[in-house]
Amino acid sequence: MTGLSNNKEFLRMSIFFLWLINISGFFGITSDQNEFFLATTPYVLSLTLLLLILNHDLSNKKSKIGLMLIFLFGLIVEILGVNYGLFFGEYSYGANLGPKIYEVPYVIGFNWVLLIIATGSEVELAIEVAVELKKFDINCRVVSMPSQELFDAQPKEYKEEILPTTVINRYAIEMLSPFGWEKYTFNSNNVFGINRFGLSGNVNDVKDALNYNVKSIVDSIIQGN
Repeated sequence: MTGLSNNKEFLRMSIFFLWLINISGFFGITSDQNEFFLATTPYVLSLTLLLLILNHDLSNKKSKIGLMLIFLFGLIVEILGVNYGLFFGEYSYGANLGPKIYEVPYVIGFNWVLLIIATGSEVELAIEVAVELKKFDINCRVVSMPSQELFDAQPKEYKEEILPTTVINRYAIEMLSPFGWEKYTFNSNNVFGINRFGLSGNVNDVKDALNYNVKSIVDSIIQGN
C-alpha cells in the first residue's frame, strides 16, 4: 500500500474524483432522478473508502487489523442498535444501502471506518501536542469533539464537565475550516485550522506547508502563553 500512498498525481485524481461524485450526488438527489442516485450510495461509500485506503500507508499489519476491527465493531454496534434499540434509540435502514446482515447494511461498517479515519487525525495530533507541552511543564487536557451540534445539545452540567469555564486557555485543532470553533476557544487565533485553498501533494508535505504539525502548534501555544 505504500506505492500509491506516496503518489501525488494519484492523490490529486482521487480528490478530483471524490469532489465530482459528491457534487453530482448532491444535485442528483434533488432532481427527478433522485432514486437512481440514492441507489448508488453504497457504491459511493465503498469507493470513497477504497480511495482513502489507497492514499494511506497501510503497510503496517496493525493498521490493517485495526481497520478490520473497526469495521466489525461498527457492524456489531449497529446490529444491536437496530434490533434492540441500544445506544442510539429506535431506528432502521432502508433498502438503498444494499445487502444487509441482521437488518444492517454491510456498507455501514465501511462508514464507521471512514468516520474513524476522518476524525482520528486531529485527535492523534492533539495527543502528540499534549505530550510535547508536558516537557515545558504545561499540562494539557485533550477533548475529542466529533460533532459540535451533538455537544451543544448536551446538558449544561455535562458541557461544564468536559469544557470547564474556568479553563480559559483553550485551543482547537481542525483539519478543515476553523469556522465555528472560536465559540469553544474564546479566541479565533486559538484555532489551528485550514482557511485557504490551492495545495495538493503528499499529506505530510501539505501539513508541514500549512504548519499543521506538532512543532508549529506547540510553538504557537507557548508563544501565546
